[in-house]
Amino acid sequence: MSRLSFSAHPGCWERYLQRKCLNPALFPEAEELCQADVDEAQRQDDSERQQFTVDFNQLLERVVHLQSKEESEVILELKARIDRLYEQCSGLGGDYMAEKAGLKKLNGLIMNAIRSTATLDEHAMQELAKETQARDTHFHLLEHALIAHLLRPDTPIAKEDIVPTLLSEEEGTLRAAMSIFDEEHRQLLREMATQFIEEREAQGADMLMPKIRLAIMSQPFLH
Repeated sequence: MSRLSFSAHPGCWERYLQRKCLNPALFPEAEELCQADVDEAQRQDDSERQQFTVDFNQLLERVVHLQSKEESEVILELKARIDRLYEQCSGLGGDYMAEKAGLKKLNGLIMNAIRSTATLDEHAMQELAKETQARDTHFHLLEHALIAHLLRPDTPIAKEDIVPTLLSEEEGTLRAAMSIFDEEHRQLLREMATQFIEEREAQGADMLMPKIRLAIMSQPFLH
């Protein structure tokens, strides 16, 4: 495989190919990659960045024209759009700190609007507090772009790529990724990773680093 040229801040599609290229022991099929594949992935990522900008500006326009007493369905729909855009933004690559800060601020405004309709309902307020905590945890996990890539409905990371993908990540990202699974799925991933490492070792691949990452995967995780 000839040396491929990747960008400094790859998005989801380019990062998928870059991960394979940088970890041939985990992704033997990386030998088949060529620069045309990378160029196409970069085009896909650029298209997604452009679409995000359009969607983000449309959201801002919608919020500007919110009425003082908007229907709850409208408020909840806006909240879903904000959450979705934040998740997308986290996986685009590049510097989107300003957009993330804006989305967080909008989220806070929306949550305040929801709270204002639930002040007399103690149960509703408790549920909102739980949702706020869960959202903050989710946003924190999304600081790792891999989380956003894994959560995409159209993620390029196929089921058979999940284990080698996890075994290729640094400790912080690996821990974050493992935390999005429940214990049953984590145990299944550990078993699959163990089998994967044994098979690749039998084929002559160097599995020293993957074994270290498997040890991290085997440590207790708290939800």
